[in-house]
Amino acid sequence: MHTPTTIPPLTPRPAPAAERATERRRVDRENATRLARTYDERLQVMAKDVEHILARQDSVTPDDLATLGWTSAEIVEMSPEALNIVRARATRHAH
Repeated sequence: MHTPTTIPPLTPRPAPAAERATERRRVDRENATRLARTYDERLQVMAKDVEHILARQDSVTPDDLATLGWTSAEIVEMSPEALNIVRARATRHAH
């Protein structure tokens, strides 16, 4: 006796291009989150480096940061924010 085979119903699949676009958006979101976290972490490290330099001398120059391994691009981009963090910490500790 022959038993009929059950064929599962066909479910529409998204087009491959749509799947790739969805996957790209997901990866982009994950990368953006990771980059933001990495940037904030690096910013905190630079702020600590600035504090350590200031503990030894009166001012911080780009050369001081470069000596610690910071690139010119990082110094230009992040040092103003790092200095603001250092100032804010100093203000909190002064009160």
